[in-house]
Amino acid sequence: MKKFIWIFVLVTLAFSLSIRAQTEDDTISIRFSTFAWKGTDTRDLHYLKNGQLEPLQISQAFYKGPFDYTGPNPIVFYKKIRSEDGTMIPTPVASAPINPAFKDVFLLFLKSPNESADSEQQLHILSIDNQLATFPQGAYRIYNLSEYEVGGIFSDQKFTIPGKGFKTIDLNGSEHVDVRIHFRYENQR
Repeated sequence: MKKFIWIFVLVTLAFSLSIRAQTEDDTISIRFSTFAWKGTDTRDLHYLKNGQLEPLQISQAFYKGPFDYTGPNPIVFYKKIRSEDGTMIPTPVASAPINPAFKDVFLLFLKSPNESADSEQQLHILSIDNQLATFPQGAYRIYNLSEYEVGGIFSDQKFTIPGKGFKTIDLNGSEHVDVRIHFRYENQR
């Protein structure tokens, strides 16, 4: 009987530690900035901060933030929806999975391809590492919001960007740069 109790205690302890490790792995602590792509409805959005719904205003003209967040990964964004009895119920409308290595994150809000009033994912959010090491001052970041790979030339640098990806171009602190941008699309049909 003692052997059974020890085995039970060890299994319970191992299970408890694995649950605790999983919880700690799913918790992130970041600073984030936001931007909404033209025509993306981000009115009345909220996120959980210290267990309370925090209103979040997102601009279509400039970066907003930074905002501090510590909590579960992914970050879930809510809108308050009126129920049949008139009470306002926080309803998830989008989530943003964050790479745990990111500490400073840029969240780009886009219309969801399956946007509908009853869809839980009414917005699509790109989570992009926004640390100075990956996006130095004076650099340019080009986003490809299409599903297709695109190529371009920025100054003298040629590049390709996969669908829904981005490219950071660091001109190494050049004081004067002639910026020429050219994109080419080849129909694959």
